[in-house]
Amino acid sequence: DGTFTFLQDVLDEVLALFPSQYIHIGGDEVPKDRWQECPKCQLRIKAEGLKDEHELQSYFIKRIHSYLAKKGKTLIGWDEILEGGADRNAVIEVWRGDAEAAKALANGNRVIIAGPFYFDTPQQNKTLKDVYQTDLLSLPQYRENRKLLLGAEAPLWTECVTTVNAESKLYPRLQAFAEVTWTGKRGDFADFKRRMATHYRYLDA
Repeated sequence: DGTFTFLQDVLDEVLALFPSQYIHIGGDEVPKDRWQECPKCQLRIKAEGLKDEHELQSYFIKRIHSYLAKKGKTLIGWDEILEGGADRNAVIEVWRGDAEAAKALANGNRVIIAGPFYFDTPQQNKTLKDVYQTDLLSLPQYRENRKLLLGAEAPLWTECVTTVNAESKLYPRLQAFAEVTWTGKRGDFADFKRRMATHYRYLDA
């Protein structure tokens, strides 16, 4: 329980700094193999009548969700928080693909799409055209649950990013991302390239 006290103290500091309705807690990259070897984790699984480490993660996330809800905040987590079950009021940020998105939508969760837009991906593997021609509504569940689709995010993880290449990873793919998410559909790439000519002058400046 000291872990929850510590995290609530951290969250209180975060809430004081950021007035947003939404608080992203991550919730991914959980080392469940360590929980299998941890006596305290196993004791908590038994005490709460949980089935396994996936349900322990769910128990953990739901406690944090409840704490944030009491503060009037909405929890966002990566799609791993669906493992073991997630509160339907949580927002799921999907990065592992359509199957995870389908799970979230079936549970009634609102969704943010991140998977197709990882800008740390080298440009030769995710070209400007690839980004521009991403079909945000490729999944039937997205089309059927438009009201649950909050939008998208273009992550740029910086493990392999420097001050030299950061801008080349962002631009002009960011312009393509902006247009795709604004319109919600794939457009004419040739027309987009023509209009980009104006943006290149701004970027050069």
